Amino acid sequence: MNRHLLSLAVLVGAVLVGCGGTELPSQQIPSQVEETGTTSAALVTCSNSCGMSPSISCTGSTCSAGSESVTCDGVTTYCPPPEPFPTECTATMPDCTGQHGGYCSPNKSSIYCCIQNQWVGQCFCSQNSWTCPL
Repeated sequence: MNRHLLSLAVLVGAVLVGCGGTELPSQQIPSQVEETGTTSAALVTCSNSCGMSPSISCTGSTCSAGSESVTCDGVTTYCPPPEPFPTECTATMPDCTGQHGGYCSPNKSSIYCCIQNQWVGQCFCSQNSWTCPL
């Protein structure tokens, strides 16, 4: 009986030593790679044409545009109130006739225009083409 107990003890001891394993030599242990360098985040810009008001935009690591605002990195900028309509033409206002059908950008933008030095309204940018009152 002592032989069986001795054999069993040797077997259990061998299993316990085998389960614990041995350490791998240091050249087989994966080393941690230390990263050195800088991290940079890409900046994005959001803009909003604001209809009758001047356009607004912002730049940050995250941004979104609402119907009357832009938000970058959690800071929201709202469209300013619309500018009052002019009552007379100025030297900087284009002729509506010459503007109509021409290329424009960005879509949804607008400009005031005149015909024969008389203020008639606004041209609106839609699908990169001006639509003006004639």
